[in-house]
Order: sequence, then C-alpha cells, then structure tokens
Amino acid sequence: TRLLESKFPDPRTSVPNDSATLLAILRIKKSDPERRVELGVKQMSKAITIGMDAKPNLVWFTVDARWAELGSEIGNRLIELVSSFDREIRVSKAKSMRIFLQMRHDSAETALRQAEETQRFFYEQNRGFIGNSPSLKFDEARIKRDVDLASDLYVNLNQQLEVARINEINDAALITVIDSAVVPRKALWPRYFVTTFSAAAVGLLIGLLVAGSAAILADWRARNPESWGYLRATVAKAKSDLRSTFSMKSERSA
Repeated sequence: TRLLESKFPDPRTSVPNDSATLLAILRIKKSDPERRVELGVKQMSKAITIGMDAKPNLVWFTVDARWAELGSEIGNRLIELVSSFDREIRVSKAKSMRIFLQMRHDSAETALRQAEETQRFFYEQNRGFIGNSPSLKFDEARIKRDVDLASDLYVNLNQQLEVARINEINDAALITVIDSAVVPRKALWPRYFVTTFSAAAVGLLIGLLVAGSAAILADWRARNPESWGYLRATVAKAKSDLRSTFSMKSERSA
C-alpha cells in the first residue's frame, strides 16, 4: 500500500517534473478507492519476483513494469520502504523494552531506598547493643542481605536501561544494499522474434488442419453423395427452424 501511494515521475507525459502516484500510473479503473488498492496490490504482487539464497543471506527481486525507468524506480523505492519498515519495527521494540526497563528501574530504586532506610533506622535504634545480642546480629545480617540484593538488582537494571536507551536511538540499517535497481537496456517483453515465430508456427498448424479437414470432407462427399445430400438437407432444415424460432420470439416481444 505504501508503494502504491508513493509518487514517481509520470512516464505517460513528456513533462520532466510531472509526478503521480503508482496507483494512478497503473490506471486501475474502479470507482471504489479500496477496491483500486486491492487490485493494485494484486498487480504489483504479480509484477515483483522475489528470490533468496540462504547461505550468503542474500535476497534479490526484480520488477516487471511497462516503462523501464518506472521499473527501476519501483525497485529502489521498495528497498527504501523495507528499510524504513525494519527500522520502525526495531525502534518500536526498543521503545517497548526501554519503557519496561524504566518501570522496573524505578521500582528497584524505590526498593533500594527503603532497604537502606531500614538499615539506617536499625543502626540508629540499636547502636552499641548489636555485638552482645545474637538476635540483633541475625537481624543485621538479614537487613544487610536485603540491601545487597536490592543494590545488585538496581545496578543490573540501570545498565540494561542504558543499553535500551542507546538501542532506541540507534537507526543503523540492518539491510545492506548490494546492487541498486537499474534501468534495463532491453525490454523482456515483447520478444518480436519469438512472437513472429510462434505466430507463424500456429498459423501453419491451423492451415494444415483446415486443408486436411477440407480434403477429408471432399473425399467423403465424393464417396457418399447420398449421405452428403441428406446432410445438406438436414443442415438447411435446422437453419430454417432456427430462423422461424427467432422470428416467433421477435413477434411475441413486439
């Protein structure tokens, strides 16, 4: 759909700067705009041939168009649209990851502040009594462990959040263009030699069939004059019946 809505130099006119959408250039005659887009998508799907080589991770495609310049421009526009789509998908994923990590980061920061505040309050309330009380030592170890866990989680999430922020603004293309689309020097179709040869072969075949049928019919008519006369009379009667039938229908309708 984006390709059909893209503008290209109009090959139907001689004005250099005149442009039109690909959907308009295709001249799809439908009053319904949505139906025009559907037919345009089908037409371009047939005009674009795609291939893939899995070993070098290479994808190639060709575009069949009525005008050579238009075909190459469609090919280059396709590369732009695919790269843009890939970038949008990656940015969207990176943004979603960054938002999730930001929420977890804020939650971990709050948990760390609470654990540190609990530790500070414990030391203020039990200053000078921890060394002589086993229960206070146990509580100190537990509070310290909670602070360490909260601190490790916060540091880990902070690092991941920084990576997600970098990935969100990283718009480097993952698609490497090896060869851009070029204007072909020779049209793939029509191939005049192949067309002329095929037409001559088909014409010769039809001529042989007609000549052979005529010879067989002439030989059969010479051998069976009575059957030929009966066949001619039957055909004449059938024509007469058809004429009378059509004339009756015309009179009734009148």
